[in-house]
Amino acid sequence: MSRQHSEIVQRLKIAYERTREAYEATFKGHDLHAGTEIAGAWPFITAAYSGIEQTFKFHIAEARGQTVEELVRTRGPKGAKGDARPPYKHHNLGRLFACLEEPTRVVLAEQYRRFRTLHPYIEPSTAGEFLNVVSAKGGSGYERWRYSLTAPERQIPRNSAEALLWIWDVAVQLCERESDGGELVGVYEQLRDGFGRSLAATMEALNSDRIGQGQPYHDWRREATDWMEARGGLLNAFAELTHRAHRGLLPDAEADGLSDFFAESLRGWMRASEEGVAQARSDQRTFMARAAGHRGSAQGVRWNEETNGFEDLPWQLPQIMADKPPPGAFRFKDRFRGGRRLQEMRWVVRRGFQVRENYPAEEEMPEGMWLCTLYGEKEVTPGGKLTVRFWEHPDHGCVFHVEVDGDEDGKEGRLVREVMRGGSESTRTKGARIVQVPEGEAEE
Repeated sequence: MSRQHSEIVQRLKIAYERTREAYEATFKGHDLHAGTEIAGAWPFITAAYSGIEQTFKFHIAEARGQTVEELVRTRGPKGAKGDARPPYKHHNLGRLFACLEEPTRVVLAEQYRRFRTLHPYIEPSTAGEFLNVVSAKGGSGYERWRYSLTAPERQIPRNSAEALLWIWDVAVQLCERESDGGELVGVYEQLRDGFGRSLAATMEALNSDRIGQGQPYHDWRREATDWMEARGGLLNAFAELTHRAHRGLLPDAEADGLSDFFAESLRGWMRASEEGVAQARSDQRTFMARAAGHRGSAQGVRWNEETNGFEDLPWQLPQIMADKPPPGAFRFKDRFRGGRRLQEMRWVVRRGFQVRENYPAEEEMPEGMWLCTLYGEKEVTPGGKLTVRFWEHPDHGCVFHVEVDGDEDGKEGRLVREVMRGGSESTRTKGARIVQVPEGEAEE
């Protein structure tokens, strides 16, 4: 491979990496003011437009045995007016994508498909469709975005800095493969390797502490491998841990059949991951949010090796609705963006209840109805059950009700009711009051 080729690949690679680093460090995401959001994304979208264009043109030129300069000077067939315009002297990413050699185009399309299974909110389903959308009619998308700061009256195409950067990343990796033959690192491999390095670092740090205390080195590799394989690989094991940790169930050696060292390592891994969310790559943050089952379309996420894509884990609780919250339920007012609900849910889970959830986004809840979002069940006496149900309404977003049923005279039943009664809504005056919907007076 020529020295000039290596120099171009290096420049493309560093340009992508620096743009990605700046994006991860500074981009704040959605803003209430659309203009502020556009301005915040502008550096990354305009850089990615240009980076993809140059990388695509480099691929096309290499396949033709030309330099990029020669490629863009090449004249095409004469048009109706007798002029012969250079067919590659434009910024239309959709057209350039269609001109890529088939192996390169196929790999880019497949990697975009996998990426989109992690980010399903991105509407265009294929790489070609996405690049045509962002290029806009006549290939003016890049120009419109470039001047969007001073020309707010011009319509700019919908875009995704995340998707543009991903396509640029893969295109640059394909340039590198031509020179060194290395393996392409897709979104799955990046997540797997990133979380894997974090786990290994956590375990080695724990081993260092052990050695400093005069204890022997603990070889964790076999136990870790067996644990991950039993859960469908490292990424799916991490997703399961994240989901449980969000509900207050950190790994326990005795309960989960693990060595004390490995259980402690997993707890440290979870703490480090949660503390590092702000510094994590956006792909990692998206994966962790979906794995935790934050209020949305699914309970969790997993990687499917057969389809080579991420998929939702459906909510375990079927849809249970009611016109009114149940009489006798405890009323809570949540002022902490779901923090109160999460606090009560964690307490129920820790008490040993078998919990199932159906906690959709507010806009996906049944209109005008109360929905049971959590159902917890626990055996308390031979043949007896204690149940806890959380009820929520799309028009009462900050209010939820907790219904406790069964074991009225038992120790566990009394404890659960006392905790719910003591933690339910407070008045604005000093002290707290018991807020429990009276029998026959369930609110509308």
